Amino acid sequence: MTSVGSSVGEAALTFCFEVLTDIAFVPPLVVMHRFRRHFELYIGVFQLATGFLYNFCNALNMNVFLSELQWHALNNILTTTYFLLLLIHLQANTNPTVDIVLRYAAFTAVWIAQIKDEYWNPWYTALVVAVFCMMPVCKFCGAMRLPPYEPEKLLKGAVAGVASAVCFVVGLDDQVDPFRLFHGLSQALVGLALYYLWQLVPLHESEKKIEDPVDPKLVRDALVVPGMGARAMSGQDLPLCTVQLAKLEYY
Repeated sequence: MTSVGSSVGEAALTFCFEVLTDIAFVPPLVVMHRFRRHFELYIGVFQLATGFLYNFCNALNMNVFLSELQWHALNNILTTTYFLLLLIHLQANTNPTVDIVLRYAAFTAVWIAQIKDEYWNPWYTALVVAVFCMMPVCKFCGAMRLPPYEPEKLLKGAVAGVASAVCFVVGLDDQVDPFRLFHGLSQALVGLALYYLWQLVPLHESEKKIEDPVDPKLVRDALVVPGMGARAMSGQDLPLCTVQLAKLEYY
C-alpha cells in the first residue's frame, strides 16, 4: 500500500513539473496575437499542444491517440520552426513579403531536415538552424548598424535563456532529476525568455497606426467629390490606417 501511494505521489510530482509548466508558453502567444503574427501564433499553439501531449504521455506512461515518441517527433519539428520564426522576427524586416517567404521556407526546411534526420539525428536540422541564425547577423553587419532591440528586454531574455539551458542540461540526468523538476524549470524559463524576446523589436510606426481608430467622417468626405457625388476609392485614396490594416492582414 505504501509503495502504491509512493508511486502515485511520484507520478503526481512528475506531472506537475513536466506538464503544468507548459503554461509558461502562453504569454508569448499573447504577444504574437497582439502583434498580429498569425503564422507564428499557429505554430506556437501547435507546439504548445504537442509539447503538452508529449509531456502528458511521458509523465503518466500512456498514449493519447499517438505514442509519446510520435508526439515528441512532432514537437521537435514545431519547436525548431518556432525558434526559426523568432530569428526571422529578430531580423526586423520592414517588408512583410520577405517575412512571409522566410516563414514558409523555415517550416518546410525544418520538416524536410527532420525527415532526413529520422527525427532524432541532429545533422541536417542543425544546418538549417545555422543558416537562419546567420541571417540576422549578416543583415545588421552588412548594413553596418545595430539592431533596433530594446536593451532591457534583450538582457532579461538572454538571462532567462541561459538559465533555461543550464536547467535543461541538468535535467538530462534522470538520477539527478527523477521527478523532472529541472525539466519543468527549463520550460518555464524558456517561456519567460520568449516573452521578452518576442518584444525585442519595437512595432514600426505604420504598425502602430493600425491601432488608431478610423474617423468615419474622413471616409465619407473622401468618397464625395464636389459636383460629382460619391466615387469609388482606390488603395491610394484610403486613409493610412486602413491601408496598413489591409497589408497586415497577410502577416
